Amino acid sequence: MNRWWYCFVIFLWIGKGTAQIPVIKIPPVAQESIALSDIAECVVREVRLEQVEDVWLSSVRRMMVDGKNLFLRDYRQGQVFRFDVSGKFLNRIGQIGHGPNEYLYLKAFCVDPDLKQIYLMTEKGIKSYDYEGNVKDEYSCIRSLSSGSLCCREGLLYALGEEFGRRTKEGKYQNITTLYRFSSRLQILDSVFFQCVTQDRDLFSTSGKEMNFSINGYNLFLYKAILTGTFQYIPDTLYRWENGKILPFLRLDFGRVEVIRGMKNMRIVNVFRTRRFLFCNYLNLWNDDFWCCYDFQRQVCMHSSKKFRDDLLNFGEVELFPLDLDRGLMYFVKQSYELEGMTENDNPVLYIVELKK
Repeated sequence: MNRWWYCFVIFLWIGKGTAQIPVIKIPPVAQESIALSDIAECVVREVRLEQVEDVWLSSVRRMMVDGKNLFLRDYRQGQVFRFDVSGKFLNRIGQIGHGPNEYLYLKAFCVDPDLKQIYLMTEKGIKSYDYEGNVKDEYSCIRSLSSGSLCCREGLLYALGEEFGRRTKEGKYQNITTLYRFSSRLQILDSVFFQCVTQDRDLFSTSGKEMNFSINGYNLFLYKAILTGTFQYIPDTLYRWENGKILPFLRLDFGRVEVIRGMKNMRIVNVFRTRRFLFCNYLNLWNDDFWCCYDFQRQVCMHSSKKFRDDLLNFGEVELFPLDLDRGLMYFVKQSYELEGMTENDNPVLYIVELKK
């Protein structure tokens, strides 16, 4: 049985004359893992991905759904693939190569289900495609937009761009994060400064698990990780886009963070919000996974040093990834060699989980 911690949400004033934001105090780490049944109603779908030539999937860490279509990003292949919800392969989006409509490195992608468009962020900028993989529009003028993340909302494209290693007059280095808004035709509408990290050395780091945007109803939330362990503070705040501004929305209070040999023993990778839950995933110096999950309805915080324990299908420990946070959908992946009746050459199997409402 899990130990649940009842948390009091307190408020913190951020500067004189500004609004107060809630602060959630994170309890000490529980030894038990968080059970899926604590946060989820059920596993709503099993998707066995069809195995076809040249589509060998092994690291599906980003997936989006639109009706009968599933769009998967495989990190090892560096491409986006389209399947139907039964697992039948349909097509790939974009091509790897040196040609005019090709790319070498895929940083992020997102899907606009209303316009039936897919956006890819690569080292060349941002391109839009139709569902069959045909190029529609392109934007490639801003260097920082070769690294970041994407989100579609109400017919607009939001792009979080990062510029690394800008040298200051004092000889320090800055990593600058900016939020850009585009029309569906990739015409830039505006940009808003989000975050600047100043360091003595030219350091930066990224994670394949990082996800900067989460949508909950009419709310668009943003979080940007700072994974360099020598940075002076813990980035523990979730932000919200509101009336053309990026405003602090909620802060996590982990108490005193241990420092080992000059390095923080904590690097927050993700903070994201659903209608009922707030999730936080962080790593220690040895890259061990930790998860916090705050239930707004019950005012309960679950905090585990392990991945989630699947007590719905009894698969043991599983790693959850966001799918459609507005609808309360997440997923986990089982490799073919972990399942009976499948071979190591088969594609992974996806399990879509519906969170409690």
